[in-house]
Amino acid sequence: MPMTNTVPETLVDTQSQDFADECRRQSRLVEQDQNEQGMLDWLQQVADTDGWVVNKE
Repeated sequence: MPMTNTVPETLVDTQSQDFADECRRQSRLVEQDQNEQGMLDWLQQVADTDGWVVNKE
């Protein structure tokens, strides 16, 4: 299957109140997920952060 570049029909306005409301709604859903802490713990264990540096400007 050939890869194609597509442009979304509508762009998301990240400055809109609707966008902020949707972010909060989804965050609350994830917060209530009983598997979330286990997933975060696993991601911390398997993350390959060798070579990462913190830019302290």
